[in-house]
Amino acid sequence: METLLSVRNLRVNFRLDKETMFEAVKAISFDIPKNATVALVGESGSGKSVTSLSILGLLPKENSHVLEGSEIVYDGHNLVGLDQSDLRKLRGAIRCRCYSSRTTSRWWARSRTTSW
Repeated sequence: METLLSVRNLRVNFRLDKETMFEAVKAISFDIPKNATVALVGESGSGKSVTSLSILGLLPKENSHVLEGSEIVYDGHNLVGLDQSDLRKLRGAIRCRCYSSRTTSRWWARSRTTSW
């Protein structure tokens, strides 16, 4: 199966104060095949939203850092380090939804499956 998105060794830190960093995502890797629907599932605080925001390039620049060696490859381009104008062009092609509550995620899934 052909790969749409490949995430390799993704590591994300947040600066808590002048001297303290928090490692929010610790070297995860996965592939998303083309024409597939996938879900990123995990416990609260496991890094699902940070991973999704990293893919879209929407982490706050003031206190977050995608560490060197991380790769997010979409359509042959490593998204890590792209400038904001290039990321904006790609965001229209990447679809991502992050829901924190079971009620909201169930509603969204149900509304999409019954309306098609």
